[in-house]
Order: sequence, then structure tokens, then C-alpha cells
Amino acid sequence: MILVVMHHAAFLKQPDTISVVCQALILGFHMPFFFLLNGYLLHMAGSADRYSVKAYLKTRFMRLLVPYFLFELINLALSWLAMPYLHNHLELDKAFLCIVECINDKGVYEGISGRLWFLPCLFFSDMLAFALLKAVKSRGFLTAAAVVLATASYGLHCCYGQRLPLTLDAALIGTCFVLVGYAGRPIYVKYAERAGRFGHALFFALALLAYLSAVWCNPECIRMFDDRYGNYPLAIVGSVAAFCVVMMLARAFSGRVTGTQTGFLAWLRSLSLWYGINSLAVFPIHFWVVNTLKYAMNTLPPANYLLFVIALFATIPAVNFVREFMPFLLGTGRAKRV
Repeated sequence: MILVVMHHAAFLKQPDTISVVCQALILGFHMPFFFLLNGYLLHMAGSADRYSVKAYLKTRFMRLLVPYFLFELINLALSWLAMPYLHNHLELDKAFLCIVECINDKGVYEGISGRLWFLPCLFFSDMLAFALLKAVKSRGFLTAAAVVLATASYGLHCCYGQRLPLTLDAALIGTCFVLVGYAGRPIYVKYAERAGRFGHALFFALALLAYLSAVWCNPECIRMFDDRYGNYPLAIVGSVAAFCVVMMLARAFSGRVTGTQTGFLAWLRSLSLWYGINSLAVFPIHFWVVNTLKYAMNTLPPANYLLFVIALFATIPAVNFVREFMPFLLGTGRAKRV
């Protein structure tokens, strides 16, 4: 989530070489990571065994779609008020259509605070993966389903070339990543528990090399919003490799830092934990912070780095304020166990 803020605040559409390189590295995995992690956590929590489809649908609807529609309506109101002063044109009927279809068409309505496609896309990816898991949990079946979904996404983009309503085009590849994260967790955990220090170092080096190679050979990276991934196999392999790298770094970091320690590492741990716990709330709210700052600050290098730092910390009180005084924006409700 911190990389998402960095992407939007510091490197998006910047012309300098550092920004271009960092942009490519972030785009290479930052959105697929959420879907891979969702599948990983689905397996870890045993959600497919503990919850019915109806109960899981209810809790994910409240957690993802309710915030999406509420934040989009606020974005629409802000856009309607501010766009005349920004010399932009807004047609309310077309804007409502974009929101209902979960697609912010750039030519019709983008919203004053950016695009919130990620929330509905995660919902539909999560529910499709959950339905498949309720039916069959065979690792072979899940792998085959992931391949079919990735192939369908590729064929849809190449042959049809249009966005599907409700982000269903991006949800195909999103479901693929959820299934890969689910099926891959037992393998990753087994290796992490049994491998020695040399084995961990070797695996980390190979995964990092695979990710960097995928980014180098696949300049389009992963652009899930546009349903565009360049070379699909490279994009998927690179995203999975980067996921392993981040998980290994997190494992090593959590081993070095505990809640009782003080100092910079403990502070960094607190910051990363806050962003992890509040990631779904940060996604819509950080747009407000970043875009407000972009109107008030110089965004060209090197000022873009200062913009990122300010946005990173300004997002925290903004999210805390919403959680405290407007929790309905973030959705409520818990799934009941079967």
C-alpha cells in the first residue's frame, strides 16, 4: 500500500529516468500483490471451509462494494463542485453510468480523486475464486482454472479490446492471481519452514532475478485497470516472484523487530503495520490527499519525493478521521460462521 501511495504521489507521469524506472518496478507487481495476498490469506484462514457463499458474499460486499459506491458518490459531488473551476466538463448521467458499471471512463468521468476500480475488481475476483474453492480444492484444478482465466483475459483483451462492466475483464486475471496465491501458500510455507539460511538466500536471489528480468523484458508491466499486461506469462511469473520477495522480506523483518523494541525499525514496523491493517481504507482516501497536495505543491522532481512523504503521513490522520467519525464509509458487518 505504501508503494501504491508512492506510485500515485511521486512517480506517476514523471519524465525523469529515476521515476520511469521506479514506476516500472512498482507497476510490475503492486496491484497483483493484493490479489495474490488475498488468495494466500484465504488459504491461511480456511475461509472456504468456515463460511458459506452467502455469508462470505455479505461480508465482502460490505467491506468492498459499500465503500466503493459511497466514496464514488462523494467523488462525484466533489467533481461536480470543483470541475467548473478546473475548466473540465461533467455530464451527471454519464458519470452515474460510469460509477454503476465500476468503470471510470477517462473521456466521460474520472472523478476528482482518481479511479476506485480496485475495490469492485477485488470483490468480483474474490467471490469468483471463493465459489471455485467451495466446489473443488484440488491444487491441480485450481492451477488449471488459473491458466484458463489468464488465457480468457488475454483473449478478451486481444480480440475484443473493450472494457467489461463491473471490472469483470480485470477480475478474470485478478481471480487467476487469487487462485495462484491460494494454491501456492502450502508450497511457500513448507519451503520457508524447511529451508536453511543458504536455501532462503538462494530462493530470494532467484525470485528477485526473475522479477527484475520480467520487468526488463515486459515494459508494459501490469496495468490491471486497462486490462493490459504486455507479455502475460512474463507478467504473471514476475508478479509471483515479486510476491515471494516481499513475503520473504516481511518474514525477515518481523523476525528482527518485535513490538517491545524501540528505535527506527520499531517505528517502521508500526508504520507498515498501520498501512497493512488499513490498506482498504487507504486506497480511496489517499487519492484525496495526493490530489489535494498536487494542486498545492510543485510535483516535478525532486519535489515529487517531498510530495510522497507528505502524502504518506497526511493519509494517516485522514484515514483515522474517517474511521472515527464516518465509519459507514468503510462498510460494516462480519461473516457468520457456517
